Amino acid sequence: DGINDFKFTGSVDTGYYVSETNSSFSIGVRGLSENSIMGELITFPGGYGKSAFVLNYNDVIDQYQTWQIGNVALAFKRKYESSFFESGNWLHADTNKYLGVRFIIDGELHYGWVRMDIANGNVLYRIKDYAYNANAGEEIYAGQTVSVSAENLYENNAINIYTEGNRIYISANGLNAKNNVLKIANASGQIIYNKVLNESQTQITLDNGAFYLLYIIADDKMYLRKIIL
Repeated sequence: DGINDFKFTGSVDTGYYVSETNSSFSIGVRGLSENSIMGELITFPGGYGKSAFVLNYNDVIDQYQTWQIGNVALAFKRKYESSFFESGNWLHADTNKYLGVRFIIDGELHYGWVRMDIANGNVLYRIKDYAYNANAGEEIYAGQTVSVSAENLYENNAINIYTEGNRIYISANGLNAKNNVLKIANASGQIIYNKVLNESQTQITLDNGAFYLLYIIADDKMYLRKIIL
């Protein structure tokens, strides 16, 4: 839409103090206007700051995560005289990791991701691709680039689910794709289970007397089912 939503920054500074080398570098991102980054508050000597989470493929990005506005660090290192300090969740993040973003389009919140590489001792970063959910307020999964339709698991013959006591049993013999994802959220929307569903039979033990939302991302679809144990 021609609007800048986020600003990525990077700086390297070197100098000399007597016989010691002083140097620092930092990479970060800032959400412009009221846009925000999925991350947390962190502490370091002399204060605190904000650091972006490092997401893996298929991690959920939605309203139930923690979000930070303003300047958010990816990685930071500093050497001064004989002291050394480093911070930021993206230190040594390596390749193909995801940044969760939230921004406003026409007054409504949208969720998206940015895939990035951190390289050369955390001095360089490369933005590889990005995507967002065009439906306002709906979640997106890190790396998701296709539209995911929600279907009730009761109507899907490829997946069979039943419960016994505090256990959930899942049979997924009919799924075609590999690396399907199984997620379970509690009544507050917090993700309490998040694993790749490659086995034909899966057993999960949870607390009794609670409500859960189970969803499986497979074959470019999302299957939902509400469960009370």
